[in-house]
Amino acid sequence: MNCPICKSALQTENLNIATDTGLCTECKHIFKVSELLNPVIDPKFDIKNGPKGTWLRAEINELIVGGSTRSVMAFFLVPFMIIWTSLSVGGTLFAAFSDGAVNWFLVLFSIPFLAGAVLFWSIALMFIWGKVEVQLHKTGGTIFTGLGKIGRRKHFTWQEVDRVGITPTLKTSKGYSGGGLFLEGPNRRIDFGSFLNAEKKIYFQQALTFSLQKIKNDNRLF
Repeated sequence: MNCPICKSALQTENLNIATDTGLCTECKHIFKVSELLNPVIDPKFDIKNGPKGTWLRAEINELIVGGSTRSVMAFFLVPFMIIWTSLSVGGTLFAAFSDGAVNWFLVLFSIPFLAGAVLFWSIALMFIWGKVEVQLHKTGGTIFTGLGKIGRRKHFTWQEVDRVGITPTLKTSKGYSGGGLFLEGPNRRIDFGSFLNAEKKIYFQQALTFSLQKIKNDNRLF
């Protein structure tokens, strides 16, 4: 069992089941042991009524929980990237080929700018059209992060998962923002969902915890 904040291994002598209190000696965080053993679901949570920009689809033998990563950050990032790419990558490559002979120094010099452009354009596109979807079935699931059908997939089994959590980095009025979501078990941790806003992260955490408990207790998703 690991600390929910710093992820350090917890010592048995610092876990008091009777008082439901645990202490991490590394970061001094005090927590409820029951929340690690049995993640809490808000009594008011309704898996079928997620926040705007999320969706839930029940299909044959599977459940899909999804959320858009669309963000107002796109309004700032896209104009910046157009200017930055034109000046840094475009300007350097134009200079490299403008004299009739290839200036290989400038070509090599442009490679870091080109790599940066690819990285930041992928982030910008996630803020416009991106999505996170978790496809669940009785034996496990698949986490997809990307655009349309193009993106990264992470597979897991329910036997690998003990809890679903949110990595806290900044406390807001609606919950934790920054960081991301994670699935965690004794031997594996899967991080995802950093592009989702705080409200959507809470919905994902609650929906996946709900499904996890249904699978563990009733051998069904919902």
